[in-house]
Amino acid sequence: DLLRAHDETIAESDDRQTTEQILKAEKQYSNIARRYKKAAGVYSYKKGRLMIRPAMSAKEIVEEGRTLHHCVGNEDTGYLRKHNMGEDIILVLRSVKAPDKPYVTVELTKDGELNQWYGIHDSKPDEKKIDRWLNKYVKSLDLEKVRREAHRKIKAS
Repeated sequence: DLLRAHDETIAESDDRQTTEQILKAEKQYSNIARRYKKAAGVYSYKKGRLMIRPAMSAKEIVEEGRTLHHCVGNEDTGYLRKHNMGEDIILVLRSVKAPDKPYVTVELTKDGELNQWYGIHDSKPDEKKIDRWLNKYVKSLDLEKVRREAHRKIKAS
């Protein structure tokens, strides 16, 4: 019983920390949600069994990092800030059959170049397949729209 109580206490503490981290990130990086609709029109893509789209919110980026056990959602890595300011863009790659289940996180530069991508625990699942798919995706981007989106100013609400 002591071990079970300990594990429950740790889980509750982790949940509180995650909730606090999300609330702070949503407030500090609110441009991510404001940018989403137009960014989705520029970056969303579906081909075969995979789809990709921009992260919808700071909350989604934090949860992506927690679920996949990598650093994208950690405030000290700068990904939230860069995405919020349009310096880079964080995209979520999903299976078409499971569009809400994190699979791979992708970072593009503001010029539409592939910077990096990682799956769970910083792995590269199906590396050759994903590399080919992402290279086709990047080639499909309208670079003029990418640049306009990156430089779009967001009015504070």
